[in-house]
Amino acid sequence: MVKIINSNCKKCPYLKAGSCSGEDKQCICRFCPRNIATCITVKWCRETESPLIIEYRSEG
Repeated sequence: MVKIINSNCKKCPYLKAGSCSGEDKQCICRFCPRNIATCITVKWCRETESPLIIEYRSEG
């Protein structure tokens, strides 16, 4: 069975960095109706009308 990743997940920096598999049920990327790539670029969430802060956690 092929794993389906929605279009926002494909643009998510956490998926690109390998720290997410696209299965996180709490991730805003997964269910956001807007283009998350635009929000990441301007650091502003158009859905919640709030600042968008991307934090990278180092494993280990």
